[in-house]
Amino acid sequence: MSRRLLVMMMVTGAYLLVSCSGKDKDAFEVTGSVKNSKSANVFLQEIPMNGKPPVMIDSAKIENGKFTLKGIGKEEGLYQVALDAEPGVLIVNDEPEISIELDMSKKNDFYTVKGSPASESLRKFVFGYTARQEDLQPLFMQVDSIQKSGASDSIVGLAVQKREAGIQEFNGFLKTTLKEEKSPSVSIFVLGMAARSMEPAELKTALTDISKKFPDHAGVKAVKETFEQQLLAFEKQQQAIKDNSMVGQQAPALSMPDVNGKNVTLADFKGKYVLVDFWASWCGPCRQENPNVVAAYNKYKGKNFTILGVSLDEDKAKWLEAVKADQLAWTHISDLKGWESAATTTYKFNGIPFNVLVDPSGKIVADNLRGDALDKKLAELLQ
Repeated sequence: MSRRLLVMMMVTGAYLLVSCSGKDKDAFEVTGSVKNSKSANVFLQEIPMNGKPPVMIDSAKIENGKFTLKGIGKEEGLYQVALDAEPGVLIVNDEPEISIELDMSKKNDFYTVKGSPASESLRKFVFGYTARQEDLQPLFMQVDSIQKSGASDSIVGLAVQKREAGIQEFNGFLKTTLKEEKSPSVSIFVLGMAARSMEPAELKTALTDISKKFPDHAGVKAVKETFEQQLLAFEKQQQAIKDNSMVGQQAPALSMPDVNGKNVTLADFKGKYVLVDFWASWCGPCRQENPNVVAAYNKYKGKNFTILGVSLDEDKAKWLEAVKADQLAWTHISDLKGWESAATTTYKFNGIPFNVLVDPSGKIVADNLRGDALDKKLAELLQ
């Protein structure tokens, strides 16, 4: 991962959840040195808790590789020391005098910080997170590659196990960091990054622990309240999906032109298990899920199972291009009406990817099967 991407990740994570503490802070000063830099100016910016752009606090010229920035923060918070031509770094104003040294010729560990335990803790976390993320990415790529190659179930299974072990180790690092962290601001930052890989229940537990550790931290209280509201909204959404579920009902009739313009109906597949997969070429999550669908098709296509892809595209050329690019070797249909497609009202969904699994008699036996859930359900029914 490049240094610029690293800092973008840091600021993005900060936008997610960072807030301020209940511990009073006054004036603080940041002195620093910069080597091998193209920048002439440096800026001190506060990272707001509400996701808005950084707020300018102070600026200075870099003279002879040195600079001094000053700020006033009544509470502990997260700040960015930003360069005008290169990425900057994040710090916490937990102490009145903070010193940083940057060497822009380095890809990793390009800065050090002194005088601020929280800033140093944040620095160690960011570089540790980045290193572990870089180790994890090849495991995902390996699984996708093996699935697309049509390898045997045992080989795919081993790759998936290795990936899952990597994810568990990665989340273990996050949990340990959250448990040991002594700064409320850094804790909230870490939690924001953890939201990318940890389950909602795990995040809720971690946030509860942070709240107990920092009971007087106003920012933690605000984050906890916001998270609980978001979790409640998510749970309501999931309940609404469950309430609208058609599992146990006969699958409604579905008829649309295929890629050649020939009319195809769901009834044409009666006598087989059919995964009716609703997707679109422009849907990022759909394209990310497609390797899982391809793997399921390759694994079970010889066991009275097939897939009927139903696209919410409007542009036929882009639809066909995505089918080819993602190697979706099954029947595809679309009325090319986007969200106005008859499929959305007939099957009562308002988001994609979405699917229903229809049994040989035409009854829906499962819906919204994603990732490993799809393989597990097919294994249950077809083995």
